[in-house]
Amino acid sequence: MQTEDRPMTQRWIIDQAKSLIDEFGIDGFRIDLAGQIDEQTLIALRKAVGD
Repeated sequence: MQTEDRPMTQRWIIDQAKSLIDEFGIDGFRIDLAGQIDEQTLIALRKAVGD
């Protein structure tokens, strides 16, 4: 089951990315398991944290 079927998982991924950016100034992410995350979540993540 992918994250598209689990909206709270999508929210968690986005919240964690935002937290890392805010707290540690992270300026990029390497998502090794991107194939396990649905495209809608990756698009939402990109919109939420910027390009």
